[in-house]
Amino acid sequence: VQKYGWQGIYFLNIPIGSIALIITSRFVHESRGSRDVRVNRLSAFLIATGLSGISYGLIRGPQVGWASADLVLGIVGGVASLLLFVLSERRPGPLVAWSMFRRPIVLGANLMTFFLYFTLNSMYVFLIVHVQQMYDFTPWESGLSILPASLLVTLFAKRAGAISDRIGPRTPLIVGSLGTSLGFVLLLIPGMEMSYAREMLPGILLVGFGMVMFV
Repeated sequence: VQKYGWQGIYFLNIPIGSIALIITSRFVHESRGSRDVRVNRLSAFLIATGLSGISYGLIRGPQVGWASADLVLGIVGGVASLLLFVLSERRPGPLVAWSMFRRPIVLGANLMTFFLYFTLNSMYVFLIVHVQQMYDFTPWESGLSILPASLLVTLFAKRAGAISDRIGPRTPLIVGSLGTSLGFVLLLIPGMEMSYAREMLPGILLVGFGMVMFV
């Protein structure tokens, strides 16, 4: 980020993706179902186009102005693609089995996941910018400051999943949401002077704990 700008973070995906492909090709065996499943390629194209158009518009808007012709075209085209995606899902081989959302537990869990990740991603963006502007963190230090939450998820999510299998998903979802919410509240407390270990780390750890239970 310091050398190439924020766009440089996307180059991290190249070595990570390459390593993942190598590991997958060597250790993951191909499996096939007992019946042929048709993939709705049109739906895949429409969802990719829709999300790309909207993302392009939101990223470029502050730079070129919200009235820019290509910006409006991108956002409008993205929204139109998403609407066509919904219609396309009525064809054979839908990407999303909409019937599963008739189950309250599935619908509720997906809504909670949507709002949680929406809040989490927003928090990370503003928190990283905040610690750089207010506390003179470098981009490297600001990234490391939120690393404990990711480590907790990486190390303990599988164990939390076993708990969910034993007692059901409702309690872990509630506990995880409360833990994450309390972590967000703690991250609001630091003022002009901040000790990372005393004032920021507890909130980060609670967010990580909540994500472990939630995931």
